[in-house]
Amino acid sequence: MPSFRFQTYLTLPVSVLLLGAAMTTVAQNSATKPGVKTSAQQTLKTPQAEPRIVDTRNKFSFQPPADWTHNTTINPPFIVFIAPGETDVNIGTYGEAVGKMTLDTLVKSNKQNAKAEQGMTIYDEKSTKLAGEKAYSWRIRIKRRNFAPHESRQIFCIHNSRSFVLTLTGLPTNIKKYEPAFDKIVASFRWEK
Repeated sequence: MPSFRFQTYLTLPVSVLLLGAAMTTVAQNSATKPGVKTSAQQTLKTPQAEPRIVDTRNKFSFQPPADWTHNTTINPPFIVFIAPGETDVNIGTYGEAVGKMTLDTLVKSNKQNAKAEQGMTIYDEKSTKLAGEKAYSWRIRIKRRNFAPHESRQIFCIHNSRSFVLTLTGLPTNIKKYEPAFDKIVASFRWEK
């Protein structure tokens, strides 16, 4: 069973993956707009007619938020965008092979792993859909030593034996401002062949 992928780059413990503040500062030095190759394993491309990020390895695509910066310092399978004028707000995606795991098993495993992490509280949980697949959504409060408190919203699902996570992370004082950008990515998310 894969480890819990919870998206934080605050300290990057093995079980945590919560796109956060510390890496965004590093990313500002070498971030680019969408449309660059990030590795031989994964190609991200944005056609001119409709700007989309296409993950050819994990076979999904989405429309990136306008004016956000693509953080190319973070290696695939992560795709991360930084909010304009912010160092502590980002949206990211992640995918990994999980074999025959079900969504229910993934939810249960993620809840157990989140409880084991100090300073993380899950709230506002619900079933939802992502590109037509059954999905699960929650919000998380993150209070960790030596870091500013953060809030995160995640949607995760399983498609073709792979798990997918979309994450919005920001400060409690600004995360609501960026919900529309996250909602736009979720609405534009689709599976590719």
